[in-house]
Amino acid sequence: MEIVKLVQHFIMQHLQFNGISITERHEHGRAVDYIKDGKDATVSYNTLDLKFTNNTGNEIKLYTWCDDVNVYAKITQITYE
Repeated sequence: MEIVKLVQHFIMQHLQFNGISITERHEHGRAVDYIKDGKDATVSYNTLDLKFTNNTGNEIKLYTWCDDVNVYAKITQITYE
């Protein structure tokens, strides 16, 4: 499985979990074994995007990273002092 597919999936899940509205999402062209039908997201350069609207009322920062085994996503609220 391509790492890009996993990262895209985890970003979408994390956004939805944090109450951020997904405004554009495209399902894979075929079934994937790591997520239920209708809950996946795919991207394709210059064609398909995952877009969202930050409707939290706060500025946010989205972090993604991976190691040899895991993919991670983190959303933080930006605060200014």
